[in-house]
Amino acid sequence: MTHRPKASAVWLSANRFGFELLKDVVENASEVCSIERVITLSETASTKMYDAVSLSEWHQLHHNITPIERLNEDYGGLGLQDVDYVFMCGWRQVIDGDVLEMPKRGFVAFHPSMLPKGRGSAPIINAVMNGGEHFGLSIYQPDQGVDSGPVYCQKAIAVTSEDTSLTLYGKLIETGKVLLSDLIPCLANGTAKAVPQEESQATLNPPLPKNFNAVDLAADDIGLIERKLRALTPPYDGVKVHMGGRV
Repeated sequence: MTHRPKASAVWLSANRFGFELLKDVVENASEVCSIERVITLSETASTKMYDAVSLSEWHQLHHNITPIERLNEDYGGLGLQDVDYVFMCGWRQVIDGDVLEMPKRGFVAFHPSMLPKGRGSAPIINAVMNGGEHFGLSIYQPDQGVDSGPVYCQKAIAVTSEDTSLTLYGKLIETGKVLLSDLIPCLANGTAKAVPQEESQATLNPPLPKNFNAVDLAADDIGLIERKLRALTPPYDGVKVHMGGRV
């Protein structure tokens, strides 16, 4: 029997994207990657996710679930230094540099764009609003910059005029499964290569204005209204329609 190298890892996630990818890893990659612990947000954490997964669901998926408030403050006793990798898949908190260096071979992060294009916040909403020219999924080594670490692999995802945030979310999950099926064996045997991003090509997603979810039927362009309706489908909270001074 051929021996296959096996990596050990912690899975850091608080959303549906990370949940679905972990489910696939547990089902299809357990021979080459052992997930020792799942870290997620506690129910009292100040950080909130639009697409949060309940603790009961996490417990159904894995035997060792640890809910925390903030990783930068609560990492003691989590065994990050004892595993090869930490997969950060659906985590909104910025991670300190000393924590990023704790796993033996580092963190592995996910971002919904073709890095270095589309760094920063709200990549799915921006893809719907702007036509998704640089939409896709990148798996990379995070550093202390904004989505600026070396990239292991990436795959473009087509965005159509019919797509919503919900349909793009589904495409991201399926793309993530494909990328991880190829990457995880390479991470385990030490052949995975991360390529530095070309900084001269980097772009940053514009931050969403505070009232982005507002739609004024009397004043807004019909095209803008239509794009907002598609951009703010689940997992987001939808639009607030203003008409005649009423919401």
